[in-house]
Amino acid sequence: MKYIYLLALILTNELYGQQYSFENKSKTEIWDLVDSLDQVIDKSPNSSEAYYYRYQCKKKLSVAVFAIKDLEKAIELNPSNYESLTDRGIHRWSRGDYSAALVDLKKASSLKKDYVLPYLIKAQVYVKLDKFKEAILELDEAIKLAPDDYQALTTRGNFKIVIEDYLGAKSDFDRSITIKDDFLDSYRSRSRLREEILDYKGAIEDLNIVLSFDKKDVFSYNSRGYNKSQLQDFKGSIEDYSMAIKLNSEYMEAYYGRALVKFGIKDYKSALLDFNKSIQLSDENRDPTIHLYSGYCKNEIKDYNGAIKEFDKVIKREPENKKAYTNRGMSKYKLGDYKSALKDMDFAILIDSNYAQGFNKRGDVKRELNDLEGALKDLNRAIELDSTNPSGYNNRAAIKSKMNDDTGAISDIEIAIKLAPELYLMYETAAVIYKESGNIKKSEEYYNLFLEKKKSSLLYQKWLLTNLSLDSTISSLY
Repeated sequence: MKYIYLLALILTNELYGQQYSFENKSKTEIWDLVDSLDQVIDKSPNSSEAYYYRYQCKKKLSVAVFAIKDLEKAIELNPSNYESLTDRGIHRWSRGDYSAALVDLKKASSLKKDYVLPYLIKAQVYVKLDKFKEAILELDEAIKLAPDDYQALTTRGNFKIVIEDYLGAKSDFDRSITIKDDFLDSYRSRSRLREEILDYKGAIEDLNIVLSFDKKDVFSYNSRGYNKSQLQDFKGSIEDYSMAIKLNSEYMEAYYGRALVKFGIKDYKSALLDFNKSIQLSDENRDPTIHLYSGYCKNEIKDYNGAIKEFDKVIKREPENKKAYTNRGMSKYKLGDYKSALKDMDFAILIDSNYAQGFNKRGDVKRELNDLEGALKDLNRAIELDSTNPSGYNNRAAIKSKMNDDTGAISDIEIAIKLAPELYLMYETAAVIYKESGNIKKSEEYYNLFLEKKKSSLLYQKWLLTNLSLDSTISSLY
């Protein structure tokens, strides 16, 4: 005990101003040191050093309530101790008292301008206040003092992404990797930057490096899956999302990402399973977009009542979601409930009077209600708002044909096909329009094209589904 007491005296007199290392110290040894510091404080009650080191001991022993009392006393006795102020700033930051934390940290920096830690913590405080430019300025100071701090460089790069300083961010990540080429966070962050600037190939290259070091990095598999999907490598994308799920069967983002890819390749039933799993794993505050896509899938597999329930959930959370109203309207339209469908379309357009798709779909509903003039007016407006959407021309062509405007109908359907020659259903519309106009030869030509395009499309979908059904055990995850 005498040895510990002397050690306490040495600490308070000779080591003050440094962080004492507790490495290889047992809890018993640290408690003995606390006892000795108690004796020091009994003999020297104004020793800020003793209080500060007892605070460090108690913090190490996880008795935070008592530790902070010692820290407060140390600062009361010596308000110019930059280390004590920094520690209290960190404590206040951790408790969410950001204003008080900044007061302590700024004072610590003013007392010792070459002490790096307060600058690093101030940066984190400013981020909590959504002040990224101020955070970057603090990291600038820290990096001036420690130019080889690869972690600070990576952190600054991440903050620069937020303020869209992409060149600055890339410079920081590159420099960090030059300093320490096995620091994986730098590659992860640079991949996020590259994804942000649509350099999906570069993002994949960085994620490949991460996964070569860490083959169980769920986040990187998930991110690489997204980047591959943007390059239309659907097979590789689904493989990566599936690997993320294999490593963590509760990782909601991977199910959601995989669902979006499956939805994109029209594998609606399988996509719906993934959307359902995403919903199951997310909390009540989840992004309602999941329900929106789930509704899309149910519409595609003709579960219109189920789709309506999904769109209802979106509308409950987001009462002004025009897409939810429009698609719920289409579900009702498919069920033959045209009047209720029309009300949803009306509301979608009330929310956004420049919503082209709303006018387009309302035109469909009005056609079924035999309001051809109203349908034509809506489709004119839809095309006025979006002249690149082939659906608007296709639908207007059908209306004009019904109104015996063969010339206008033919003109519209030819524009529609020119805009999207891969959409086989428009060739069927063209065949019908030409037949109604009396041009049987042209009608047969377009009908044959319809059959040819449909066959090609179905074969492609079959190929996709066959080649992308990679994991026969996936169904067992649900």
